[in-house]
This record gives sequence, C-alpha cells and structure tokens, in this order.
Amino acid sequence: MISVAIPTHQDRIKWYIHIIKKLYDVVDEFIVLEDNPPDLIFNNADEVLKQYPKVRHLRTKEHYGPFKNKLQTVLYCKSEYVAILDSDNEFGVKYIEAFKKAALQTMKGNSIYCPVKALPRFDFSKYKGQIFINGNAGHFMEDGPFQVLMNTGNYVVRKKTYLNILNPLWDEKIPHCCDVIYANYHLLKAGATMCVVDGMKYGHLDHPGSTYRQNVEKEPNETLKWQNMVRTLK
Repeated sequence: MISVAIPTHQDRIKWYIHIIKKLYDVVDEFIVLEDNPPDLIFNNADEVLKQYPKVRHLRTKEHYGPFKNKLQTVLYCKSEYVAILDSDNEFGVKYIEAFKKAALQTMKGNSIYCPVKALPRFDFSKYKGQIFINGNAGHFMEDGPFQVLMNTGNYVVRKKTYLNILNPLWDEKIPHCCDVIYANYHLLKAGATMCVVDGMKYGHLDHPGSTYRQNVEKEPNETLKWQNMVRTLK
C-alpha cells in the first residue's frame, strides 16, 4: 500500500538508515535515490543497504536538484501511496499508522496528507480538520505556521496524482530553496487538496547543510515569490 521515497544527496546514510530500520516491517518498499553522488559515497551506502531487500538504492547520472530528484524518486515507487521523506529528517511507525487511518477515512485520491508536527519546533495542529484547496489556501499565507507547512515537503501523496500534476514541470528551472512551495502551488492549483493528519509527527533536523539553508540566501526573492503565488489561491 505504501512506499517510502528518500531523495538524497551528500553523504546522509547516517541519518536515513535509522528510518529504514524502524519502518522496515510496516511499509512495502524504500526507494533511495542519490542525486549524482561521488562513487565512494554511493558505494559505501550500497554496501550497507544491500542487506535490506526492500530497499532499492539508485543514483542519477546527472545533477537533478531537489525538485527533479524528488519526482524521480516517487516515479520509481511501486505502491499507490508514497511517503516522501527528506533524507535528513525522520518519522516512525506511528506516522505511517496515522496516515493509513486518515486514508481509510477520506478515500480521496487527490489528497496530500501533511504532518501535524515537525519536531521540535513546528506545530501545525491548529489546522487539524481543515482542508486546504485552490479556493482557500491563499487566505492562510499570512500565518507563520502555514508558511512552514508549505515548505516542509514531508507528506504522504498518491503517486498518480502527484506525478500527473508535477511531471509536466520537469524541465522548469526551480530554485533549490523553494522547490516544495513551488510544487504545492501547482498541486493545489490543479485540484489537489492538503490536510493535516493527527498523529503524523516527524523529526525535522535544521542544520547548516540543509538544501534550504544552503540556498535561501543565494535566492532571497524566490521563496517570497512563491509565497505570493500561493496567496492567489483564494
């Protein structure tokens, strides 16, 4: 029923190997896609991951960047639903169980299931029960927690819906600091809905090597640009 997609770059196996061990018995597969890694980093990770048959460890032949690497990782998944996880974050069994319960209740193929907390700093519980759509998402963009929610990127999505909307944007040049809010704008605009799911809590690691941190100062106007685009969805 569910795959875990882990798009990654740099040398991050020290983080995501723990997620694989925790979730190994409750998901169908793991797709780990390295964005054009050096041979040494890829081979070292491969030595560790080959002992886990549910894990497919792959690499791109050129540098994709976060948006395209995430799309490609989801594309490789075989399950109907995909839990997308940044390789420096983590969630456990309760996160998957909360999604499954929510999916049974909603049964909507266009739903994007969002976390209720990104620990230790971010709390989105005020949005439980709220369905974000093209017609109302813009009204929430003045709210700080909603701005963060639009940038976390750790969601559970229906593979078909996600790819149908975002694959046509494959060749667009998307700044690395705002790939998530860029994707969310297009998902919502095309008719997807987003809901915050009670129990879906994940660990959000904020560190200098994060893609957002490394790029936001280089592209200071891009995040604001796409925040303003989401503001039009009302």
